[in-house]
Amino acid sequence: MAQERTIVSYDQLESTWPVSGAVLVQGGSVYCVAGRSMFLDGGLHLLKLDAATGQLQFEEIMGDTLPGSDQALHTTARGLDMPVALPDILSSDGTRLYMRSQSIGLDGKRTSVLASGATDQGGEEAHLVCSSGYLDDTWFHRAYWVFGRGYGTGHNGWFRAGRFAPAGRMLVFDKDSVFGYGRKPNLYVWSSALEYQLYSAVRNVKPESIQRISAANRRQESKQGHVLTFDRKLYGTYPLAEISAIEFNWRKENPPVQTRAMALAGETLLVAGPRDVVDEEELFANHFDGQLTSKAAEQVAALKGQRGAMLLCVSAKEGKKLGEVKLDACPVFDGLAAAEGKLFIAMMDGSVVCCE
Repeated sequence: MAQERTIVSYDQLESTWPVSGAVLVQGGSVYCVAGRSMFLDGGLHLLKLDAATGQLQFEEIMGDTLPGSDQALHTTARGLDMPVALPDILSSDGTRLYMRSQSIGLDGKRTSVLASGATDQGGEEAHLVCSSGYLDDTWFHRAYWVFGRGYGTGHNGWFRAGRFAPAGRMLVFDKDSVFGYGRKPNLYVWSSALEYQLYSAVRNVKPESIQRISAANRRQESKQGHVLTFDRKLYGTYPLAEISAIEFNWRKENPPVQTRAMALAGETLLVAGPRDVVDEEELFANHFDGQLTSKAAEQVAALKGQRGAMLLCVSAKEGKKLGEVKLDACPVFDGLAAAEGKLFIAMMDGSVVCCE
């Protein structure tokens, strides 16, 4: 018998089985995941509904045991890397569903439940994935988006996926390329200071490139020791071909905007966010400098939406700046959408702006 159950979460009553963010509509059907964890309240419920009538087409329960087995899900962990157990907005490439790094068949059956690692990248199951979920807007330094299949975790692993697949705070892609705003390649270490680049990269990472960087990392760490995990300047002394498996089409370091939203419209890449005010490397080295701390306070105010923002138009092919527009408010995280020749921007002040 169906029951309506609620719990207190974030100081409010919520369903015990909430749907994360949005549903996926594909092929006349609606897919969604309800629940909070495979380890809580009977697990996650993956539902497929007829888009026109709402009729249930299937319901698959993803619990804390392996499909068709009594083996506990957590036994498939690899070191500190756990299999996916948390929900997220679903995505699809037309042949599979994806929930974080978990691949799911269109019949609702999980195709693999093994924990993914930093070098598990490329291939036909590469997709947009975030370790903390698509809805996480906190910019936690250990969380970022990857166009790939997996992540590493732990103090010596969380940054490594960005060495092997296109990664960043914000990513968009087409059939050939991934466009991103993310940390510079030498900062995929345990770095306290983060400086960024805007880039375009080949979408599919080659297995030989992953093998090349894996071997290079082993040589580097054998020579330098564990210090290489923490020393961004030392890691940056190596050539790009020895620290990144990514094949860049173009890179623009230190863009003037802290990109909080991004969209690809034909041959134009659109990025929006508050201005980048402070150099974090300089601030980290001189954190008691009055002028720099004032700039840091300005950066915080800008990120809170108190200083307006900027919209940049960039050539997707070359990375060349095509134009810019001053915005009176700051976009919400991932708040750009392009449709029918127009750009829609959802703002932190509650407004929606349409640009033609």
